[in-house]
Amino acid sequence: QYSKVKTKIFAATSLDDEWATPKSRNEFMKYYSNAEVHLIDIDPKRYGSNSIGHMGYFKKNAQPIWQSIIQTLESILNKEQKCATE
Repeated sequence: QYSKVKTKIFAATSLDDEWATPKSRNEFMKYYSNAEVHLIDIDPKRYGSNSIGHMGYFKKNAQPIWQSIIQTLESILNKEQKCATE
């Protein structure tokens, strides 16, 4: 059924996530052969942290991570909209 998915997928993973590693995410996303997949790696060091792990996104100090993810998604979507109008 994966090949029936034809929407954009944004798959973000922390580089230090031991449960959903970037490698496993990448392997899993290969099954979405007809979807436009954007892989986003989140480096904890970029946010002054040694660890985000699997659940760190939901801690109080994670707001900068979410702001950065939103900016990344907006940037991708804006580039696509710009290309579509040219």
